[in-house]
Amino acid sequence: IKEKYRLPSRFILSVGGLHPIKNIPRLLEAYYLARKDGLEHKLVMVGGAVDRAGEIFQIITTLGLEDHVIFTGVVSDDDLVGLYNAADLFLYPCLYAGFGLPPLEAMACGTPVITSCSSSLPEIVGDAAKLINPYDPEKLASAINMVLSDDKTMKKLIKKGLKRAERFNWRKTAWETLKVYNEVYNYW
Repeated sequence: IKEKYRLPSRFILSVGGLHPIKNIPRLLEAYYLARKDGLEHKLVMVGGAVDRAGEIFQIITTLGLEDHVIFTGVVSDDDLVGLYNAADLFLYPCLYAGFGLPPLEAMACGTPVITSCSSSLPEIVGDAAKLINPYDPEKLASAINMVLSDDKTMKKLIKKGLKRAERFNWRKTAWETLKVYNEVYNYW
């Protein structure tokens, strides 16, 4: 997967298109701050350019990150699994998430996760991810550097993430949905 997308050996992954709710401007600012503190990882961003992509590319230029941020565009599900598995860290500082599948997908692949302490995300990830204020790039930058430099924290997040992801699966979801349909049907 690294060859296919011409990726470096070490990188941070973010998934989800360039939509305002994905909080990409603050993610880029945090990445810039983390690099100023010595971070050497590249940032790989997966997803299509949905809204305000021009603004995002302008931020990259302003911060001098052109050689450090890699856009893959939309990728296949198989390639996405490969990217999750190859990443050293997954970032999802979303301002709003309906359910938040990407953090769970990353955890299921054994990738440590940093995500927002807002919306549905804390309920989904529990204590298996590092939670940050999505409006605070400095805290996100600090979390990035802390997780990547502290082997004990990284291993703890990986272990908890794998266990947390096991709680969510499509078979269980289908059975629980069927159960609700049956309850509603039997009610009427």
